[in-house]
Amino acid sequence: MSKTISSQKRRRHSTEPSPGKSQGFSVKPSSKKLITDNEFKTVTMSKQSQPPDSNPSTQSNQSIFTDNDVNRLAQAATKNIRNIPDLHGIGISQDLTKARSRVASLAREAVRKGKLKSTSVWDGKIFLTAINDDKRIVSTESELKDFINGNQFQDEHLDILRFTETWLKPDVLLDNFVKPFRYDRVERVGGEVAVHVKSYLSAKRRCDLEVNGVESVWLELKLKQNRPFLLGTFYRPPNSPQHLLNLIEHSFDLASDTCIETILIVGDFDDDQMNPRQSKMKEIFTRYGMTQFVEEPTNFCENSASVIDLVLSNNSNAVDLVHVG
Repeated sequence: MSKTISSQKRRRHSTEPSPGKSQGFSVKPSSKKLITDNEFKTVTMSKQSQPPDSNPSTQSNQSIFTDNDVNRLAQAATKNIRNIPDLHGIGISQDLTKARSRVASLAREAVRKGKLKSTSVWDGKIFLTAINDDKRIVSTESELKDFINGNQFQDEHLDILRFTETWLKPDVLLDNFVKPFRYDRVERVGGEVAVHVKSYLSAKRRCDLEVNGVESVWLELKLKQNRPFLLGTFYRPPNSPQHLLNLIEHSFDLASDTCIETILIVGDFDDDQMNPRQSKMKEIFTRYGMTQFVEEPTNFCENSASVIDLVLSNNSNAVDLVHVG
């Protein structure tokens, strides 16, 4: 069986954003004056910190600041940075790898040139808002350029696109794809699952396999003359309670009880497979005879990497290649 599935990489910390709160900060114009270099003079923490052979006369023109003075000026400088008009609409965060820092810098430049409406960074992810209010998360320069130029998803070889924590609006339709199958949160922002399927494929929603309280979409798909298979897409939020794993396992169980032989499961399970001894998901998919195919890290923080986006199947021949890009 040959399938091509695009999986959106997740890059984040282990904490989920609070409902309604944006990460980083959006800076607004102000007439406040920034602290100049002259105002932040040479700092001598105390007379005792001076070298024994220092000449007091050479220190006469230096201002002696206490720790509180330094902290006060630093806090004031940080506050005033937020008032730079050129940074309006741009979120700032330090949680980026070096490569993505360049992408974030190019995105900010696109905002200043009027090519994007806004950009922000949270948990290593770069969020973009186009002039027409379309939104997307990118991680590479090519993805950024495609979004700016309006050339998203032009690869005709992609038959199934699945997203977790999607920012795509429900009314967003892709050329040659049917209306997306979605799981949308009602009471809070974030999360959400969407699966886009090419129009030539036979696909139907299997709501009977979706367990209440689990963010998932189950589809029954058929590729030309091949037998049908099940595709499950899951999102497990960070810091989820233990009972959510029990619900996910119940969903797996329902799928395994069908008469469909091949089951393919993809998603962000927030369970690092680089530490298999501590993996709770490993116990579940092993119990159902499934293999985990992702070997490269999919989640990057400033000082760590992990494999939390998984591709699982009970058929070892169902997956030919997994690419993390």
